[in-house]
Amino acid sequence: MKPLKVLFFLHAFAGGGAEKQCAYLANALAKLGHIDVGLVHFHEGVNFPLIDASRVKLHKIPVRSNYDPVAAWKLRKLIVEEGPDVVFSWLHTADVFTLMARAMGARFKWLMAERNSWYPLDVRFLVRSWFCRYADAIVSNSEKGDFYWAHRHVPSERRHVIGNILPDHWFESSARCESSPLVCYAGRFEPQKNVLRVAKAFSVLSWRRTDVAMVMVGTGTQQALVTDEVANGREGKIDLHAYQQDVAELFRRVSVFVNLSWHEGLPNTVIENIALGNRVVLSRIPEHVSLVGEDYPFLVDAGADPDTLASAIEAALATPVTPTELVHFHRRLGAMRVLAVAESYALLLQRVAA
Repeated sequence: MKPLKVLFFLHAFAGGGAEKQCAYLANALAKLGHIDVGLVHFHEGVNFPLIDASRVKLHKIPVRSNYDPVAAWKLRKLIVEEGPDVVFSWLHTADVFTLMARAMGARFKWLMAERNSWYPLDVRFLVRSWFCRYADAIVSNSEKGDFYWAHRHVPSERRHVIGNILPDHWFESSARCESSPLVCYAGRFEPQKNVLRVAKAFSVLSWRRTDVAMVMVGTGTQQALVTDEVANGREGKIDLHAYQQDVAELFRRVSVFVNLSWHEGLPNTVIENIALGNRVVLSRIPEHVSLVGEDYPFLVDAGADPDTLASAIEAALATPVTPTELVHFHRRLGAMRVLAVAESYALLLQRVAA
């Protein structure tokens, strides 16, 4: 039987969770053996080395910028030459260019990935929400993301939900490092992530607890604001680090991981810390509740004041994850193992192609 031919399209492999998940999934589908996987991109980036180039056929389209209109013609030409059964677009830039390639006459089935659940009023996202709802199928990594498209009248038969891939090594507890208390945030320094409030809570905690170290890992548009806020904390208690592709070593030393996002898709850093058995303090949003359960004691209001948030982190530090809880969390995360997710996507791609 002829293998299914799938062409992923992600314009750049920056440091976000969506880029990492795209690489994981492309590799996993190629490894199944019955799917021919290609990947189109404009730029490389820190997550680009994750792609297994021995299994995934790479296609780079040279562009002047992410808004270069000529890129649509180049993408159309590549699709016609490669003849994929399905084009699988990731993130808004790729989605819009895929739409343009189809409008120019390229024939293909179109699967679009939804990795978030809310977007600001920006022309890029308005164009995407209006026109890209006509993709042959949309796959979200969260129920909230699926609701975003249901609200835009995409029929249920064209909407699907499949969770993130969590590589097997995150389930290994034997290599966990024990150290003095460490509280961590890792992610983009952007308003969506509520990162300035995290920094304020860390600053308060640094004065309360001289025995606790804190680290914030990431980059973004609020870098300067975070740096200024961290300067208000006790000297030497809060460290800032740039984006790191491999955070496993850091996460194995974490006592409490904090994520206070206003909205999410399915946050990689949260599921990684849960899998390692780290206590997490999370904003009470549907995407987090779906991971830890409604009764999880360390769900907090994303808009709470820094003193309240610092108290929640202190309480979490005093309540390590028990072996029973860890078994429970691993069961919840079991559906995210590589093979399970790859097989779910393989079935979906076959349905879309048919």
